[in-house]
Amino acid sequence: MINILPDPYVHRGRSGIDANTVLASTFQPCSDIALSNLKVYADSFRYIYSLNAGIPANAGVATSRYPKDTYYGGNPWYLTTFAVAEQLYNALIVWNKQGYIDVTSVSLGFFQQFDTSLSLGTYSSSSSTFGALISAVKTFADGFVVIGAKYTPSGGELSEEYNRDDGTPESAIDLTWSYASALTVFTAHAGQTSASWGAAGLTVERRKLNTD
Repeated sequence: MINILPDPYVHRGRSGIDANTVLASTFQPCSDIALSNLKVYADSFRYIYSLNAGIPANAGVATSRYPKDTYYGGNPWYLTTFAVAEQLYNALIVWNKQGYIDVTSVSLGFFQQFDTSLSLGTYSSSSSTFGALISAVKTFADGFVVIGAKYTPSGGELSEEYNRDDGTPESAIDLTWSYASALTVFTAHAGQTSASWGAAGLTVERRKLNTD
């Protein structure tokens, strides 16, 4: 599996696994690198929070900035948990629009959490495998939203974090970024994108990097 942060980030005991690779990835949400990285990122929190105890390996969990975060005790964040779901919903939008899913050697581990017998290949929308994967990824994405919703107070207030043991809101109260992340994940869940989303017809010139 791939984590996309470069080596300079892997210092002082940190793994390089970081929410920034989900929040601000330069890769398409459905690219094999982005999906592989997403699995590495989400899985890194499965066994460090009491909140995630007993949750199946192919289900959504609470996530944070990075596994060894110590800020306010290193709790999960609403915006990072929602960000995982948002990337997955955006991937679903692309797959449904293009009509196929590519499973490569890089993304195979991500997809095999839903079907261990899955093999490399391109699965068209007319195949049963395409439908099964779309359904499984949708359920997976929904799980992250459910986790965030479960630990949202009845009044709907979103703080910065929620306690890693009991889900109590922590740190900054009524954090704008938390509310914004809820709005964008709901938009993606509905299959909607902004007018500027994507780059249809764009041609990117590739140049060789001069290292001299």
